[in-house]
Amino acid sequence: MNGWWNSLARVDLSSGEVTYEEIGEGVLEEYIGGRGLGARLLVEEIDPGVDPLQDNVLVFTAGPLTGTSVLTSGRFSVTSKSPLTGTMADSNVGGSLGKEFKRAGIDALLVEGEAEEPVQIEITEEEINVLETDLWGLETSRTVQNLKGESAVIGPAGENEVKYASIVTNGHRVFGRGGLGAVMGSKKLKSVTVSGSKKVPVADEDALKKYVKKAASKIDSSPVTSRGLKKFGTPILVNLLTWLGMFSKHNYREAAGEEEADNLSGERMSEELSGHEIRMIYMLRWMIEIFFRDLKQSAQIEHLINRSENGILIQVYSTLIAYTLVNIFRVEHGIWLSMEKVSRKIKHHFLLPYEKIDFDSWGCGKGPPNRLYQYESLEPT
Repeated sequence: MNGWWNSLARVDLSSGEVTYEEIGEGVLEEYIGGRGLGARLLVEEIDPGVDPLQDNVLVFTAGPLTGTSVLTSGRFSVTSKSPLTGTMADSNVGGSLGKEFKRAGIDALLVEGEAEEPVQIEITEEEINVLETDLWGLETSRTVQNLKGESAVIGPAGENEVKYASIVTNGHRVFGRGGLGAVMGSKKLKSVTVSGSKKVPVADEDALKKYVKKAASKIDSSPVTSRGLKKFGTPILVNLLTWLGMFSKHNYREAAGEEEADNLSGERMSEELSGHEIRMIYMLRWMIEIFFRDLKQSAQIEHLINRSENGILIQVYSTLIAYTLVNIFRVEHGIWLSMEKVSRKIKHHFLLPYEKIDFDSWGCGKGPPNRLYQYESLEPT
């Protein structure tokens, strides 16, 4: 069947057994794409009232175009019942994971059961193995460094079943929605690695090449996709989304007006900010989000204060103040560790208030690395 292998791999972590099943051409034709196929399989496999962290399943799926030469076809989906919302959750990523998965000769991987000890799943075009792993406890970056092939991994947040934990692929791309990293953690599944080289079946290679060439020409002829995204990044889409009535505010309760949206557009930012300043904004935003996430995970709470408008503002401002104080502390003592590591060390010493802190052991006096987020860049503009 062109675009599909008509193959589902079922992995039972409780027994370690791996079986292969035909999905059925009717299902593949009716539920096109990884997202549709994942939703169909999830509904078939679990009861709606199941506990997301006990008798749940994880369904990894790729659509019929993934692994072919079609542009932007590298998306890869994972579907499960969300421990965060209690409803069906679908999350997807780009990169090479979906391509490798499809070229391994399967359309879907369904993971059920729970391992007694931490394990990893290794997928090749010849076989699928469930193996014990000694990577449990490592952060995602270090986990990826110890694996071969394309991978989907969890870190300590997923291992400890934090309800908004993500699954990380390629070291930096993220299945970020629904807390599906917690589902992996509940199964003691540390990672899924995959490599493949099979050629995805296509009905007419010549016709596909012509289509891809035509699509590439349209992308190149569009001001947004050919030049706008390269120059302004995704903020170039702000005005377009506003025109379509899709640029939201107040948690999607209403659409933003043209004037307020324009202040956030890529065009406006380029007029008022240099390229370096824009990079700084995104870098600092990313650092603060990581810092905030670490605070919430360390405290093991889902929401700081409450969800009201004032509560959210207090939460944001408190995080900014804490972030600034920790960064000043970091710079004043010449500590050039990451903000995440510094905050964890401070948390440790808060729990041991009478212990003398040996700053030399933290990396004092080594001088700042060549990073965008050096102390001087934090001065207000």
